[in-house]
Amino acid sequence: MFRLCEILLDERRYEVIAYVVHHLDSALKSDIGESERKAGVPKRSELIRGGLDILDKVCIERYGTTFAGLEESEQNQLVKQWMTKNINLPAGSSSFPITEFMNKILNESVAAYYSHPSIWSEIGYAGPAYPRGYVRSEFGLTDPWEARRDGK
Repeated sequence: MFRLCEILLDERRYEVIAYVVHHLDSALKSDIGESERKAGVPKRSELIRGGLDILDKVCIERYGTTFAGLEESEQNQLVKQWMTKNINLPAGSSSFPITEFMNKILNESVAAYYSHPSIWSEIGYAGPAYPRGYVRSEFGLTDPWEARRDGK
């Protein structure tokens, strides 16, 4: 799952991807519901585990190894084929909702990615207002707890 998240997010930093994978693992173990799900689509944990299992089966049929054992170019090509639905599934897997799997893992990965503090800094998000709230709304002014820019 680590390499799949790297490809989907186009991110190579270990600490960020490890954070995303930890989030996904926690979500798979959680008993908290998902709010909404299409009829006929398995639960999040079943959907993600089943999709990863089918991904490995496809890789074994084509290349003789799991997804993690493939060369980087083969992994990229395979993910692109999955995203464009241009892939032949193994026998007995044709009814698996591949589109829903890819949407779910992509949505979960992006949500975790943008909750990482390093990414907050990169996109200019200062973090949540709680508990102190925002005081200044004028451009260029600082809040009382912030360092002054003039060095005083």
